[in-house]
Amino acid sequence: GDPDVDELFGPDALTAVVARSDVVVLAAPGSDENESLFDDAMFDAMRPGSIFVNVARGTLVDEAALVRALETGQLGAAAIDVARDEPLPPDDPLWSAPNLFVSPHSSASGERYAERAFDLFCDNLARYVAGEPLRNVVDLTGGY
Repeated sequence: GDPDVDELFGPDALTAVVARSDVVVLAAPGSDENESLFDDAMFDAMRPGSIFVNVARGTLVDEAALVRALETGQLGAAAIDVARDEPLPPDDPLWSAPNLFVSPHSSASGERYAERAFDLFCDNLARYVAGEPLRNVVDLTGGY
C-alpha cells in the first residue's frame, strides 16, 4: 500500500526476482541462513549478462561460483567490496576474474566522522550510566 513501493517480495521469491533483474545488489545480513546465498544455482537463475553487486558480507557469496559465472559470461559484470578472506590475498582468483570490480568496504562518510563517532560514544555512555537503551546496538547473534 505504500506509493513508493511497486512490488514487495519475501525471501522465498528471491530466485524469481533475480531471474527478471538486470542488476542485483546484495545487501543482506551475514547470518547462518544466508551463508553462500549466491551460489551456482542463484547465479544460473540470473539473466545472462546481468550485473551482480555485493555490499553485504563475503560469506553470502560462493566466490568460486561467482568467478565461474563471470568466466562463462552468465554475469556481464560484478562489483564487490567484501570477500570471505579480508584482506583479499594477492593470489586469490577474484583478482583475475573477468569484469569483476573490487573496491574497499567502507560505507562511512569521512566528513566529521570522528566528531560524530565521539558524539555517539558520549551519548551511549550517558545512556549506559542512566540504564537507558543504547543507540546503534549490533545484534551479534543475528549477524547484524
